[in-house]
Amino acid sequence: MINESANQNDPKRAGDRDGNKPLPSSNKPDTDKGEPFALERAFPEPAEIFRRLDALSARSNSVLIVLDANTLLLPYHLKPTGLGPLENIFTKLSNEKRLFVPARAVREFAKHRSSKLSDIISALSKRQSEQPKTEMPQFLAGTQEFSDLEASYSRYKEVRNQYMKSLKQLTKKLRSWNGDDPVSALYEKIFKPETIVEPTEAPDQLLAEWRRRFADKMPPGYKDGAKGHDAIGDFLIWKAILQLGAREKKGTIFVTGDEKADWFVRTDGRGVFPRPELIEEYRRVTKGHAFRLMSLDIFVAEMGGEETVVEEIRVAETKANTVIASQSAAYSFSGRANVRVILRGSQVFDYSKNNGIVTVGTDDARFDLKFDKQSERTIYLRTSFNVPSVARAKGAKRGQTMYFDDYDSTSDIYTIHVGEFFLARNLTGHILIGEILSIKDDDRGDAVDEIAFQYTIHPPTESAIQI
Repeated sequence: MINESANQNDPKRAGDRDGNKPLPSSNKPDTDKGEPFALERAFPEPAEIFRRLDALSARSNSVLIVLDANTLLLPYHLKPTGLGPLENIFTKLSNEKRLFVPARAVREFAKHRSSKLSDIISALSKRQSEQPKTEMPQFLAGTQEFSDLEASYSRYKEVRNQYMKSLKQLTKKLRSWNGDDPVSALYEKIFKPETIVEPTEAPDQLLAEWRRRFADKMPPGYKDGAKGHDAIGDFLIWKAILQLGAREKKGTIFVTGDEKADWFVRTDGRGVFPRPELIEEYRRVTKGHAFRLMSLDIFVAEMGGEETVVEEIRVAETKANTVIASQSAAYSFSGRANVRVILRGSQVFDYSKNNGIVTVGTDDARFDLKFDKQSERTIYLRTSFNVPSVARAKGAKRGQTMYFDDYDSTSDIYTIHVGEFFLARNLTGHILIGEILSIKDDDRGDAVDEIAFQYTIHPPTESAIQI
């Protein structure tokens, strides 16, 4: 237990200035959010925490391999030279009866497969629409150079016509695919009904468990609340992994491109290793076996793939993640052109009124921000009914790229300093980023309790935010 001495004579203000919760103002526990004993539920067997687990290697015949939906989709970004080695690896694992895929991942693959092919068709269509400039000044006619250019252009048109014909034929072939594209055809050969894992619990049981875990902020998936019906996806995949591990009594490597903070412990913007809650739950369910997370490029490298193939996969993963990041909200107080901002503004208000709540934005982009008195240099930022997640962006600087999930949002209250950034996510998944400009405190010589901050509001996102 950590015992804070700062402000211990003032229960309202007692707490860690780095963002830990202050002492509660009421003796009534916040049972609605399932927090009081969430840690006990996540680690019900504390003695087992000290027990060493076996290291997992992808090449070990005793280790199961499970593929995520984003891993299934990644081959659409590869050349055939990369798809072939993947087929060899997957076929080998399938023959060894240790390659599996959660049913939810297959369904997500089906949902997004058409968009991958659509993007390819769109790229081909853009090439077909490209037209060269053919107008030449006529006063040049009659010169030898003009005649040579005209002859070259005639040959170019002939080649270009053949090029356009080939483009149309290729586009026609893509449009004719109906679940028989090369990637889908590969998976049809490899994945059989017995290799697709579906949780056996009834839907209402799964929903009840997911809601309890969501309240406890138990990984994975609790940070996906903004996804609506899709928010349950990671939980269903995890349930399938647990079911498979319990049945086979073996360690599992989950191959995924997802590096969100409810799967990974993150540092420097990258996932490092699985959340300890996941390791413990898998160990408990499987009676002592280990769980590991791994990106596809590292997986192929461990399986003995050639470095050129590993690098191609690594590049494809980077491009795929870049697309995701570019579609997410970006932020800059300097107003960069590529920033997607729904609303930008500043606010000055008396936080001693209206229970410390100030509302910015409207409709789906509405944020009820709740502030509480702390000092003339710091202020408490709390969650509210429509803002269930807040975070202190400690150390954030303008010009960097940060991830919402890199900052702790597991508490209901954080201490924010003057000049610091803070983050908030509302019920619809919209993101607000603010900067505290000034704080006034009437207990410390100021005439009023007042806070000034500037902010921007962005579309729903779970990825990079540029500041």
